[in-house]
Amino acid sequence: MKHEFRLVDVGEGLTEAEIVSWLVHVGDHVVEDQAVVEIETDKAVVEMPAPVTGTVVALGGDVGSVISVGELLLVVDDGRDEGGDGDGDQPTAEIAAIDRAASPVPTPLPAARTSGGHRPLATPATRALARRLGVDLQTVSGSGPGGRIVDADVTAAGSTGTVVEPSTPERRHGERGPVTAGSRIALRGVRKRTAETMTAAWQSVPHVDSFHEIDVTALFELRQQFKPIAERRGVPVTLTAFFVKATALALVEHPMLNASIDVAAGEIVLHPHRHVGVAVDTADGLVLPVVRDADEKPLLDIAGELARLGESAKQRRLSPAELAGGTFTVSNHGVFGGWFGTSLVHRSEVGIAGFGPARRRPEFDAADQIVARRILVMNLAADHRVVDGRDIINFGLAIRRHLEAPLGLLFDGE
Repeated sequence: MKHEFRLVDVGEGLTEAEIVSWLVHVGDHVVEDQAVVEIETDKAVVEMPAPVTGTVVALGGDVGSVISVGELLLVVDDGRDEGGDGDGDQPTAEIAAIDRAASPVPTPLPAARTSGGHRPLATPATRALARRLGVDLQTVSGSGPGGRIVDADVTAAGSTGTVVEPSTPERRHGERGPVTAGSRIALRGVRKRTAETMTAAWQSVPHVDSFHEIDVTALFELRQQFKPIAERRGVPVTLTAFFVKATALALVEHPMLNASIDVAAGEIVLHPHRHVGVAVDTADGLVLPVVRDADEKPLLDIAGELARLGESAKQRRLSPAELAGGTFTVSNHGVFGGWFGTSLVHRSEVGIAGFGPARRRPEFDAADQIVARRILVMNLAADHRVVDGRDIINFGLAIRRHLEAPLGLLFDGE
């Protein structure tokens, strides 16, 4: 009996996905829940499992093909009689349609195979790690369930010298490569989603902006003192962790900024939790993983979560749940060297805070003496339908207060 495996919605609002790589070939035997294909949505790279145990009869597209939700992705024959007229070896109408649309059956990108004829089992993240370390997965024995190769296996292989030099330079999936005049770049994945959401934000949200200068001299000194403690726990403490914590605490004081507008109902919805989305730059564009209940979490927990989410974002391993539910956004554009900047408010939120770099400059102290201080510029953008200038300015002052007296950020949430 042949089983059709159609693309399902693996993430909020998914309408289509791109086939990144096939993990099986036509004729391969697969077991139920075995990963058979990697697809790229506008948010992440996701492995899709086989629906049943059996033999792969047909693949629904070439590597690089974009398919819509509901379209046929894979056909597996479980070897049992279908019953009725005809034998179970005849292709169904759906399979025939694939054959007519792409004859012969689409051939997947050549994949590394073990001596047993199957591609080594590993997640996209583990494969990415192997590429970075130059480890040949065909030579690695997997210690995970079902012989799956896990990160520890790859790291161990890399430390013992089981590496290969790639014959050609490899670039990460999603990187555009050289951009030349007159070239055309497909608008897909994260970039397509960004284009759609930013256009909607620009057209539908009346923005109001506010700029604040913040003296983060004490914050830098505290971070230096705090780093050894964090390093002993294996957690990198970035400035972004402080920004997220300070913003979340300010949202508690100013709940109108932790809201959204329901235009159809004519209501402003005040959210009970402070779920802060953090802009992460990846090869595919910006993504926004969410730190949940950021006001209640200790700073060290926020730092660890940011490190994990950032690495997952760069490898496209973020789950839909890790990208959903944000109530406010923080962007640290200072890492790129800019000074001033403005941001666009997402339609599902009321505001976004953008932080520039902390630069040393001369300032007058209380005794009118010139001293060196670290100053950064923060931009706040907000939905003017929900808040006014006074609201956003007071919210910015609350963030500044927390960052200029940063000791409290270490203990709030403990």
